[in-house]
Amino acid sequence: MEVKPLTVLAELQKKKYHPLYFLHGEESYYMDLISEYAKDHILTKPEAAFNLTVMYGKDTSLASVLSSAKRFPMLAPYQVIVVKEAQMLSDFSKAEGESIFEKYLEKQVPSSIVIFCYKNKALDKRKTITKKIAEKSILVPCTKISEYKVSEWIQEYVAQKKLKIHPETAHLLAD
Repeated sequence: MEVKPLTVLAELQKKKYHPLYFLHGEESYYMDLISEYAKDHILTKPEAAFNLTVMYGKDTSLASVLSSAKRFPMLAPYQVIVVKEAQMLSDFSKAEGESIFEKYLEKQVPSSIVIFCYKNKALDKRKTITKKIAEKSILVPCTKISEYKVSEWIQEYVAQKKLKIHPETAHLLAD
């Protein structure tokens, strides 16, 4: 299902986890925020030593990521796998990679939390793999904030930090 970034972050803070998150889009702020939160808060430090894996798309393949995701955690309830720069996975956009990914989507390991960060690029919503991802996992579109909404975003951000800002000040910061 398609979910907004702040909703995903709120669910993570409430310890409500899903086996697969696919973050995509041109705005990397929320991708970094969600992936860093997951890395730092889902597992305790001792658990993270054995159960936290950070992979980079240019250094690995989709088959290797999903092979890691099929393992079971060691002395922890979950294992967390974060795939940064997932748009660079060599076999993701190929037929073989899509086939492997579809098979994993059908039989996800509930004790694995896999987070794909597909940066600077949005998935093509017309492709069947995108529809499968939206149907079987959490698809998080991270779109750029429109220029006319920046001051509104600044006000919301400041409010989240439990501070106050005058609307005119937010407009000045946006400019």
